[in-house]
Amino acid sequence: MKGIWNKQGALIALCMVVLAGFFPIHGLAEEAGETAPFDFTVTAEHTLEIDGRITIEPDPPETADGPKYTYSITEGSAYIYLDRNVVIARKTAGTSHIRVVGKRGEETAEHYVTINVVQPQDPFDFSIVNNNLSVEEGESQSLIVLPAASSINGIVYTYRTLDNNAYAKISDTGVVTGVKAGTTYIEITGTKGEEVVVKAATVKVTKKAAEKKLLISTSTNLDKKVGDANFILNVSFNVSKSSVDYSFESDNEDVATIDESTGLVRIRRAGTTVLTVNASADGYEGASKDFTLYVSPASTGSSYSGNSSSGSSSSSSSSTSTPGSTYLPGQTLTYNGKPLNLQFTGRVTVNGMDFRTSNNFSQGNVFALLPANPDGDWWRTPDCFTGSRGVYAAKNQGVATIIYADTAGKQYVLSINSYKTTEVSGFQVPQTIPVGALFALQPPVAGGRWYRNADM
Repeated sequence: MKGIWNKQGALIALCMVVLAGFFPIHGLAEEAGETAPFDFTVTAEHTLEIDGRITIEPDPPETADGPKYTYSITEGSAYIYLDRNVVIARKTAGTSHIRVVGKRGEETAEHYVTINVVQPQDPFDFSIVNNNLSVEEGESQSLIVLPAASSINGIVYTYRTLDNNAYAKISDTGVVTGVKAGTTYIEITGTKGEEVVVKAATVKVTKKAAEKKLLISTSTNLDKKVGDANFILNVSFNVSKSSVDYSFESDNEDVATIDESTGLVRIRRAGTTVLTVNASADGYEGASKDFTLYVSPASTGSSYSGNSSSGSSSSSSSSTSTPGSTYLPGQTLTYNGKPLNLQFTGRVTVNGMDFRTSNNFSQGNVFALLPANPDGDWWRTPDCFTGSRGVYAAKNQGVATIIYADTAGKQYVLSINSYKTTEVSGFQVPQTIPVGALFALQPPVAGGRWYRNADM
């Protein structure tokens, strides 16, 4: 059996050899005898600073029995030169192109490399303007960080305290707030691309100083009378006035008004009002000071009162307009056919309506009463006054009743006292003083002292 197998095996082998001669196995032959075409790779572009250098490294690399490479500048030789595969930048910025040729046996391949020559860049840096910062407890200030001129864009800053916020804390934007008295350090990290710069600032935290008191005073005379000119409430402080924010207010604007910002006071009638000054300044507690303004009646010795149409009486006080001005500009008042130029410096309020008055009721003088609406009708009691329609002359001493009715028929009853004057030791005084009337004593020289007995 063994001999038969050997003979059959030999026969089969012979047949395969014969068939192989007639039908060659092409795939096996190609795999065994052929290789892929030659090629290589190389980085296509580089950026190089002036005077910098870089090596071009093809892959596969050059070896004794492997590929060989040559290098040549095809464009931009003014910007670079070659030392075989080492590129060296010249002194001028620009773009160059290099041709790389690789050869393996009879096969060759080529690629091009672009070289961008640029001006050298300064290293990234920044500075801390206030790197020795002083803040009070609770006070906040910003750290001022300035990048170098070549590093303006693309910077990210981060901040942290080196004492875990024991003495100060810092925000993401570099705002330092004092926590308690002591010294600490703030670490600032600046990052630009792959570059990182770390610097530190010293922060000294001091105790918060107690605010000082702001003192307000005035030298302005606040004893005034009806008819006095407008005046300024001049105030001073225990610090420079230019460093103080202050304003004014009056608690009784029927007596006097005051301009909120300038302190200009305008007297309106007799009485009292509190003029308040509110002030504030850095480092000082806010302050407020009250000054009382006393306004006496005009020193003409006149008095007058108003009564409602029902007969009930109520006292009224005089008030001033700008001295020398007339009420209802352009209106001409006459008496006995002659024009008058009266100075309207008083005001009587009766039953809700204001009557302006020339405020001179002395015997023999002409005076006028002008209502807010002058189109109504007038009546008066005779004897002590003459005249009509709000313009009268005080003829005799006594009290006259003058009635005004507006266009709607509403009546306003005014009682006016006409008086004689006499001189007592140089003083001009009313000869008679009705009970409840206001009067004035005018000495020839002002500025003295006054005394009176009580009860009357």
